Amino acid sequence: MLQFSETVAVDDEVLSFAFNRIYTKSGEKFFVVVQKNRKFFQFSMKRDDSGQWKLTEPVVEWLRPIEEKLSHIITRNV
Repeated sequence: MLQFSETVAVDDEVLSFAFNRIYTKSGEKFFVVVQKNRKFFQFSMKRDDSGQWKLTEPVVEWLRPIEEKLSHIITRNV
């Protein structure tokens, strides 16, 4: 299992995202955990047909604008 952390600025707040790679029957996936406003959020990202990492549903709306940043972080660390 590959694990790494990166910080990302979201709405003028620097957050630490913890990435964990897993393999499932449907392929490689990353589970991501972040704490914002004293709440923990967990979501996953999966590679699409073009090779970009995309958020999987359901996801909180404040993550959508940083999807591309998160994809670049994964690509850089894999």
